[in-house]
Amino acid sequence: MFVKMLYIALVLFVMLGCSDDADVVIYKEGKSLEKPLKCMRLVVFPPDEQIQKVANANYKFTKDCAYKVVIQKKGGIVCNSTHNTQQKTLSNFPSGYIRLDLYKGREPLYSYYKDLTTKVSDEDIERGLKRLLKDMF
Repeated sequence: MFVKMLYIALVLFVMLGCSDDADVVIYKEGKSLEKPLKCMRLVVFPPDEQIQKVANANYKFTKDCAYKVVIQKKGGIVCNSTHNTQQKTLSNFPSGYIRLDLYKGREPLYSYYKDLTTKVSDEDIERGLKRLLKDMF
């Protein structure tokens, strides 16, 4: 019983706690995934010149590739819930995120997500793109 309660507490801590590590999900592995990928096309949603510029500086995207990477960022997130009051005052509560998703057609292949406590920087974009390139190429 104690082990089960400890496991539940650990899961809740991971889910509610803040971490500097990015969450990465590879939806298809093995023979069903063509690795290394030969190309990617870039979609920035919503459009953002900073992301476009940094991404193009780190990879040569093509417009007619079947693989598409969608890069999203969000900032200025404010949580008004009293549920997280202690975390907001005692830790670096996230105020934004960066997300990179790789698709073939409509099929998701890869996802990179990282909570941020500051505005999205060029380094955050580069780090996410380099991780995707490392994992998929």
